[in-house]
Amino acid sequence: DSEYLYRAGGFNSYTNTELKYFSSGASFFDDVIENIKTGNSKIWSKEITDKDFLTIRLGVGNKKANIVITAPAKQFSLDDDNLKESAIELSNNPLLMKDVPITASLIENNVFPVILECDNKKGFIDGLLLQLIAAHSPVDLKLVFFLSEDNADNFRYCKYLYHTLSNDKSIRFFAKTEEEIKAISSYLENEYNTRKAKKNNVDDDVGSYEKNEYYKNESPYYLIITDNFKMAKYSSIVNKILETNSNYGFSLLMLESNMKNLPSKCERFAKITDTNSGLFGKDLSSKDQATYRAEYLENHNISWRE
Repeated sequence: DSEYLYRAGGFNSYTNTELKYFSSGASFFDDVIENIKTGNSKIWSKEITDKDFLTIRLGVGNKKANIVITAPAKQFSLDDDNLKESAIELSNNPLLMKDVPITASLIENNVFPVILECDNKKGFIDGLLLQLIAAHSPVDLKLVFFLSEDNADNFRYCKYLYHTLSNDKSIRFFAKTEEEIKAISSYLENEYNTRKAKKNNVDDDVGSYEKNEYYKNESPYYLIITDNFKMAKYSSIVNKILETNSNYGFSLLMLESNMKNLPSKCERFAKITDTNSGLFGKDLSSKDQATYRAEYLENHNISWRE
């Protein structure tokens, strides 16, 4: 009947639309750069209260759809019900989305390593940084760089961004020596302690003051990016992040060539290779694991011009 056709058409249309929507985006970085050039409204559009704030795109791969389909138990019937059969089939075989963006949240995983075993390390890192700079306003996000001296020039274009300047304009969050890291860490530790004390004075059971939502009440959010965790781990602010399960608006993104000396707090990590990259968790059987083709920023020169 007409009602059945309406329900069946809507159901099939929804699942097909879901697949088509996630299958777009072949030239992701080209789109980002075009948005920057044209002043598109998508620039700096992610706010600290948004669900996808600090969600980074790692590449493209296959992923199970985050859709729960509840279907009635299969029973003997003299009548054919194709819609019911489709629902039962989908509930028994989770929908696999192909060539979709594989992402990681630096809020949910506020200690997140990226293991770079690829040839074009700079291209992948530049792609991550472009996403962060383009999607997040410096009002909501500060990028803090703790770098090795040998590699600091590769990040030089980030040094004079508004994202690396404190709101009071007293300090640049760009360090390549132990002394510079110590000075920035002291500044951030004071901010951390202020936020922690403020949280302790409110009822933790009220709304966004829950331990993993408190960051939404404070701005800016600080993302510490380091290519030398062996050095950065001795800073007071990094130790603060590692020793607590509460999120006071601080995350740590580690860019490493191997998994040696990484902190035990890492719940998930990304591994970037020239063939199949992966997003992994401590639980090797985790449904959240994914393999993908990493995306690199290529044919675009990002540098600081004097």
